[in-house]
Amino acid sequence: MPDTASPLRLNAAVTFDVVILTIDDDRLKTLLISRQRPPYQGVRALPGGFMLPGQSPEQAAKNILKVKAGVRADYLEQLYTFDRHERDPRGQVLSVSYYALISADQLQQFQRDKTEQPQLFDAK
Repeated sequence: MPDTASPLRLNAAVTFDVVILTIDDDRLKTLLISRQRPPYQGVRALPGGFMLPGQSPEQAAKNILKVKAGVRADYLEQLYTFDRHERDPRGQVLSVSYYALISADQLQQFQRDKTEQPQLFDAK
């Protein structure tokens, strides 16, 4: 019989990715960053990162916006959870996605020296 008193071992990590949407020049745009570390270093991606101890999911998403893109969300909502086992080469990673609606004015104030080279692209 299995020992039900043993501690539960978790082998999956949780990350958060944020789809940032804005209207710029009358067009819907999204913000992507340039990944600074492997895997996929240098590739454009959604701002994302791992949940820190003690953070709620919403706090994690807001922190990622601040640190990776240099912005604060006017509107933030949970969108979808990606759970395919082979999606991340580092191991099993669940990614909870959010979307944020941010004014174009705020996006013009990127802190480029401290962020991961955020840039707007047409949303398709």
